[in-house]
Amino acid sequence: MNRQLPVFVISLVSSEKRRKSSTELLLSQGISFEFIDAIDGRKDRHPLLDRFRPDKFLVRHGRPSAPGEAGCYASHFLAWQKCVELNCPIIVFEDDFAVRDHIYDIFSFLPDLMSYYPFIRLEDNDPVLHKKIKQFGDYTLVRFLRIPQRATCYAISPFAAAAFIKASKEFVYPVDVFVRHQNIHKIPIYGLLPYPVYPADPSGNYSEIGNRHKDKGPLWCKLTRLFFKLKNITLNVITNIRHSLNGL
Repeated sequence: MNRQLPVFVISLVSSEKRRKSSTELLLSQGISFEFIDAIDGRKDRHPLLDRFRPDKFLVRHGRPSAPGEAGCYASHFLAWQKCVELNCPIIVFEDDFAVRDHIYDIFSFLPDLMSYYPFIRLEDNDPVLHKKIKQFGDYTLVRFLRIPQRATCYAISPFAAAAFIKASKEFVYPVDVFVRHQNIHKIPIYGLLPYPVYPADPSGNYSEIGNRHKDKGPLWCKLTRLFFKLKNITLNVITNIRHSLNGL
Protein backbone atom coordinates (compact mmCIF):
# COMPACT_ATOMS: atom_id res chain seq x y z
CA MET A 1 0.00 0.00 0.00
CA ASN A 2 1.31 3.43 -0.91
CA ARG A 3 1.76 6.04 1.80
CA GLN A 4 0.04 3.94 4.41
CA LEU A 5 -0.50 5.60 7.75
CA PRO A 6 0.84 3.64 10.71
CA VAL A 7 -1.82 1.17 11.83
CA PHE A 8 -2.20 -0.08 15.40
CA VAL A 9 -4.51 -2.74 16.79
CA ILE A 10 -5.43 -2.56 20.48
CA SER A 11 -5.51 -6.09 21.83
CA LEU A 12 -4.94 -7.93 25.08
CA VAL A 13 -1.82 -10.09 25.00
CA SER A 14 -3.95 -13.03 26.14
CA SER A 15 -6.45 -12.65 23.25
CA GLU A 16 -4.70 -15.09 20.96
CA LYS A 17 -7.74 -15.82 18.75
CA ARG A 18 -8.44 -12.14 18.20
CA ARG A 19 -4.82 -11.42 17.43
CA LYS A 20 -4.77 -14.21 14.89
CA SER A 21 -7.99 -12.97 13.29
CA SER A 22 -6.76 -9.35 13.20
CA THR A 23 -3.49 -10.42 11.60
CA GLU A 24 -5.21 -12.49 8.92
CA LEU A 25 -7.76 -9.79 8.08
CA LEU A 26 -5.30 -6.93 7.74
CA LEU A 27 -2.52 -8.81 5.99
CA SER A 28 -5.06 -10.18 3.50
CA GLN A 29 -5.72 -6.55 2.53
CA GLY A 30 -2.02 -5.68 2.30
CA ILE A 31 -2.12 -3.60 5.48
CA SER A 32 0.87 -3.76 7.80
CA PHE A 33 0.29 -2.98 11.47
CA GLU A 34 1.52 -3.30 15.04
CA PHE A 35 -0.28 -4.40 18.17
CA ILE A 36 -0.72 -2.12 21.16
CA ASP A 37 -0.88 -4.34 24.23
CA ALA A 38 -4.18 -3.42 25.83
CA ILE A 39 -4.57 -2.72 29.54
CA ASP A 40 -6.89 -5.14 31.30
CA GLY A 41 -8.88 -3.05 33.75
CA ARG A 42 -10.07 -6.18 35.50
CA LYS A 43 -6.67 -7.29 36.75
CA ASP A 44 -3.80 -5.06 35.56
CA ARG A 45 -2.14 -2.48 37.81
CA HIS A 46 -1.27 0.19 35.27
CA PRO A 47 -0.67 3.83 36.30
CA LEU A 48 -3.26 5.05 33.78
CA LEU A 49 -5.96 3.18 35.69
CA ASP A 50 -5.43 5.67 38.55
CA ARG A 51 -7.18 8.23 36.35
CA PHE A 52 -10.42 6.27 36.49
CA ARG A 53 -13.06 7.80 38.78
CA PRO A 54 -15.88 5.27 39.34
CA ASP A 55 -17.87 7.69 41.52
CA LYS A 56 -17.87 10.40 38.84
CA PHE A 57 -18.60 7.74 36.20
CA LEU A 58 -21.70 6.67 38.13
CA VAL A 59 -22.93 10.24 38.53
CA ARG A 60 -22.44 11.09 34.85
CA HIS A 61 -23.35 7.83 33.21
CA GLY A 62 -26.13 6.58 35.46
CA ARG A 63 -24.71 3.10 36.06
CA PRO A 64 -21.64 1.43 37.56
CA SER A 65 -18.78 0.90 35.16
CA ALA A 66 -18.20 -2.51 33.62
CA PRO A 67 -14.95 -4.18 34.77
CA GLY A 68 -13.10 -3.58 31.51
CA GLU A 69 -14.16 -0.02 30.70
CA ALA A 70 -11.31 1.69 32.54
CA GLY A 71 -8.82 -0.56 30.77
CA CYS A 72 -10.43 0.14 27.39
CA TYR A 73 -10.11 3.90 27.94
CA ALA A 74 -6.51 3.52 29.12
CA SER A 75 -5.67 1.39 26.08
CA HIS A 76 -6.94 4.03 23.68
CA PHE A 77 -4.98 6.59 25.70
CA LEU A 78 -1.84 4.56 24.88
CA ALA A 79 -2.74 4.82 21.19
CA TRP A 80 -3.12 8.60 21.48
CA GLN A 81 0.26 8.79 23.17
CA LYS A 82 1.75 6.76 20.32
CA CYS A 83 0.25 9.20 17.81
CA VAL A 84 1.79 12.19 19.60
CA GLU A 85 5.12 10.36 19.99
CA LEU A 86 5.30 9.56 16.26
CA ASN A 87 4.05 13.07 15.41
CA CYS A 88 1.97 11.75 12.53
CA PRO A 89 -1.62 10.55 12.03
CA ILE A 90 -2.31 6.91 12.80
CA ILE A 91 -5.16 4.45 12.34
CA VAL A 92 -6.43 2.69 15.47
CA PHE A 93 -8.37 -0.57 15.57
CA GLU A 94 -9.89 -2.47 18.43
CA ASP A 95 -9.42 -6.18 17.76
CA ASP A 96 -13.12 -7.04 17.30
CA PHE A 97 -13.49 -5.87 13.70
CA ALA A 98 -14.25 -7.03 10.19
CA VAL A 99 -13.34 -5.27 6.94
CA ARG A 100 -14.84 -4.60 3.54
CA ASP A 101 -12.94 -4.81 0.27
CA HIS A 102 -12.71 -1.05 -0.27
CA ILE A 103 -10.59 -0.59 2.86
CA TYR A 104 -7.48 -0.48 0.63
CA ASP A 105 -8.87 2.46 -1.36
CA ILE A 106 -9.86 4.48 1.69
CA PHE A 107 -6.60 3.87 3.55
CA SER A 108 -4.63 5.00 0.49
CA PHE A 109 -6.00 8.57 0.52
CA LEU A 110 -6.35 9.03 4.30
CA PRO A 111 -2.86 10.64 4.54
CA ASP A 112 -4.08 13.61 2.48
CA LEU A 113 -7.29 14.02 4.50
CA MET A 114 -5.65 13.94 7.92
CA SER A 115 -3.92 17.26 7.29
CA TYR A 116 -7.34 18.93 7.45
CA TYR A 117 -9.62 16.58 9.39
CA PRO A 118 -8.18 15.53 12.76
CA PHE A 119 -10.44 12.58 13.62
CA ILE A 120 -12.19 10.34 11.08
CA ARG A 121 -14.37 7.41 12.09
CA LEU A 122 -13.94 4.44 9.77
CA GLU A 123 -16.58 2.05 11.12
CA ASP A 124 -20.28 1.47 10.58
CA ASN A 125 -22.84 3.28 12.67
CA ASP A 126 -26.60 3.62 12.82
CA PRO A 127 -27.98 6.54 10.79
CA VAL A 128 -27.23 9.75 12.68
CA LEU A 129 -27.41 13.44 11.92
CA HIS A 130 -24.41 14.57 9.89
CA LYS A 131 -23.27 17.25 7.46
CA LYS A 132 -21.74 16.41 4.09
CA ILE A 133 -18.30 18.01 3.77
CA LYS A 134 -16.71 16.66 0.58
CA GLN A 135 -17.12 14.04 -2.10
CA PHE A 136 -14.13 11.92 -3.17
CA GLY A 137 -15.32 9.83 -6.11
CA ASP A 138 -17.39 7.07 -4.55
CA TYR A 139 -16.64 8.25 -1.00
CA THR A 140 -18.21 10.97 1.13
CA LEU A 141 -16.64 12.79 4.05
CA VAL A 142 -19.19 13.90 6.66
CA ARG A 143 -18.99 15.76 9.96
CA PHE A 144 -21.19 14.29 12.64
CA LEU A 145 -23.69 16.58 14.33
CA ARG A 146 -24.65 13.66 16.55
CA ILE A 147 -21.63 11.46 17.11
CA PRO A 148 -22.10 7.66 17.08
CA GLN A 149 -20.84 5.35 19.81
CA ARG A 150 -18.12 2.67 19.61
CA ALA A 151 -14.45 3.10 18.82
CA THR A 152 -13.74 0.06 16.66
CA CYS A 153 -11.69 1.94 14.06
CA TYR A 154 -10.65 5.54 13.50
CA ALA A 155 -7.88 7.72 12.10
CA ILE A 156 -6.50 10.36 14.45
CA SER A 157 -4.00 13.20 14.04
CA PRO A 158 -1.43 14.30 16.64
CA PHE A 159 -3.46 17.48 17.16
CA ALA A 160 -6.59 15.49 18.07
CA ALA A 161 -4.61 12.95 20.11
CA ALA A 162 -3.03 15.73 22.18
CA ALA A 163 -6.47 17.28 22.77
CA PHE A 164 -7.89 13.92 23.89
CA ILE A 165 -4.97 13.39 26.26
CA LYS A 166 -5.34 16.88 27.74
CA ALA A 167 -9.08 16.30 28.28
CA SER A 168 -8.52 12.90 29.92
CA LYS A 169 -6.92 13.84 33.21
CA GLU A 170 -9.74 11.77 34.70
CA PHE A 171 -11.64 8.89 33.09
CA VAL A 172 -15.30 9.62 33.89
CA TYR A 173 -16.99 8.16 30.78
CA PRO A 174 -16.54 5.13 28.56
CA VAL A 175 -13.97 6.08 25.93
CA ASP A 176 -16.47 6.13 23.05
CA VAL A 177 -18.82 8.36 25.06
CA PHE A 178 -15.90 10.67 25.80
CA VAL A 179 -15.26 10.97 22.05
CA ARG A 180 -18.96 11.74 21.49
CA HIS A 181 -18.76 14.72 23.86
CA GLN A 182 -16.83 17.03 21.57
CA ASN A 183 -17.62 19.89 23.94
CA ILE A 184 -15.05 18.31 26.27
CA HIS A 185 -12.16 17.88 23.82
CA LYS A 186 -13.25 20.43 21.13
CA ILE A 187 -12.30 18.15 18.21
CA PRO A 188 -14.77 17.86 15.30
CA ILE A 189 -15.60 14.24 14.50
CA TYR A 190 -15.77 13.16 10.87
CA GLY A 191 -16.70 9.96 9.09
CA LEU A 192 -15.87 8.50 5.70
CA LEU A 193 -18.68 6.70 3.86
CA PRO A 194 -19.13 3.95 2.85
CA TYR A 195 -17.37 2.67 5.95
CA PRO A 196 -14.57 0.15 5.35
CA VAL A 197 -14.77 -1.41 8.83
CA TYR A 198 -17.56 -2.84 10.94
CA PRO A 199 -17.69 -4.53 14.37
CA ALA A 200 -17.29 -8.29 14.28
CA ASP A 201 -20.40 -8.46 16.47
CA PRO A 202 -22.50 -5.25 16.39
CA SER A 203 -24.44 -6.45 19.44
CA GLY A 204 -21.32 -5.97 21.56
CA ASN A 205 -21.41 -9.54 22.86
CA TYR A 206 -17.97 -10.14 21.32
CA SER A 207 -16.45 -7.36 23.40
CA GLU A 208 -14.02 -8.12 26.21
CA ILE A 209 -15.94 -5.53 28.22
CA GLY A 210 -19.09 -7.61 27.95
CA ASN A 211 -22.61 -6.25 28.36
CA ARG A 212 -21.73 -2.92 29.88
CA HIS A 213 -25.39 -1.93 30.27
CA LYS A 214 -26.31 -4.98 32.35
CA ASP A 215 -25.74 -3.37 35.76
CA LYS A 216 -28.14 -0.59 36.67
CA GLY A 217 -27.44 2.19 39.10
CA PRO A 218 -29.74 3.58 41.81
CA LEU A 219 -32.53 6.00 40.93
CA TRP A 220 -30.64 9.09 42.08
CA CYS A 221 -27.87 8.56 39.53
CA LYS A 222 -30.48 8.37 36.77
CA LEU A 223 -31.37 11.93 37.66
CA THR A 224 -27.74 13.08 37.69
CA ARG A 225 -27.22 11.31 34.36
CA LEU A 226 -30.15 13.22 32.90
CA PHE A 227 -28.61 16.47 34.10
CA PHE A 228 -25.25 15.72 32.49
CA LYS A 229 -26.92 14.41 29.34
CA LEU A 230 -28.88 17.64 28.86
CA LYS A 231 -25.79 19.67 29.66
CA ASN A 232 -23.67 17.80 27.13
CA ILE A 233 -26.36 17.97 24.44
CA THR A 234 -26.54 21.74 24.86
CA LEU A 235 -22.77 22.19 24.85
CA ASN A 236 -22.37 19.85 21.87
CA VAL A 237 -24.87 21.93 19.88
CA ILE A 238 -22.90 25.07 20.73
CA THR A 239 -19.65 23.33 19.74
CA ASN A 240 -21.19 22.22 16.43
CA ILE A 241 -22.25 25.80 15.70
CA ARG A 242 -18.70 27.01 16.40
CA HIS A 243 -17.26 24.33 14.13
CA SER A 244 -19.64 25.39 11.34
CA LEU A 245 -18.77 29.07 11.77
CA ASN A 246 -15.08 28.12 11.54
CA GLY A 247 -15.71 26.25 8.30
CA LEU A 248 -15.03 22.81 9.77
